[in-house]
Amino acid sequence: MSFSLVYVKFMLLLYTHGMKYSKTRQFGNIGEEIASKILISNGYLVIERNFLRRVGEIDIIAHKENTIHFFEVKTHTISQYDVSCETELPEHNMSSKKLKRLARAVDLYLMEKNIFDNYFECHGISLFLDESHNLIQYYITKNINIV
Repeated sequence: MSFSLVYVKFMLLLYTHGMKYSKTRQFGNIGEEIASKILISNGYLVIERNFLRRVGEIDIIAHKENTIHFFEVKTHTISQYDVSCETELPEHNMSSKKLKRLARAVDLYLMEKNIFDNYFECHGISLFLDESHNLIQYYITKNINIV
């Protein structure tokens, strides 16, 4: 049994026995759900969410126009006192370590799914929510260089 399968079974066991996700993870899940809806409304077909392996994670995997799109979602809360959302764009929040982990996860996804002849692109989505988790604004940064 592979490490990732053992990890998934372990997490499922913990979750079904009362362990809940952290507030940060719950907030991230809200953001990923909103981002999925945005992508669907923009003509993407969401294939998978939270592709999680030991080497890294891909938040959303989608398909559009013969291209596979990998999305990193960053969700932020802003209050009425915040002036600008632009300081928290996806490219400002992705360290080189995070980009390397994303690149490894993309490579592994393509390998696991036996995808060798499709084009793919990596993008970032920043969501800005109010304290009640209503979407205020979002930005999509296309073609993030993960290599």
